[in-house]
Amino acid sequence: MSTFNSATQQFDVTFTATLANSGKETLSNVNCSDSRGAPLAGVPSNVYVGMTALILGTYSQPGAAATDTITCSAKGTASGSSVTAKADAVCWRSVSPASWVTGWSSPRNG
Repeated sequence: MSTFNSATQQFDVTFTATLANSGKETLSNVNCSDSRGAPLAGVPSNVYVGMTALILGTYSQPGAAATDTITCSAKGTASGSSVTAKADAVCWRSVSPASWVTGWSSPRNG
């Protein structure tokens, strides 16, 4: 979601990503990063088999359209194998005026 912040004259982009373990072993040392450098909340240190985690991030930018990539890596606790996954997303925002005219009056002649 992208909303215009009139105080900063920037668009605040808020996004969520779902991290899921559909493999056969627990993943540990989970590390996720955002291509825009956004701080991420909700990244677990371990992801158990069948578990999902909701990751939340936010950043500001001058334009309404946002393109972003989240990359996560971890190690299998049993095998020690490294795994990496990434997902791209695009957010478009239609910009509308912040105020609307809801009525009209004209001065009287005379």
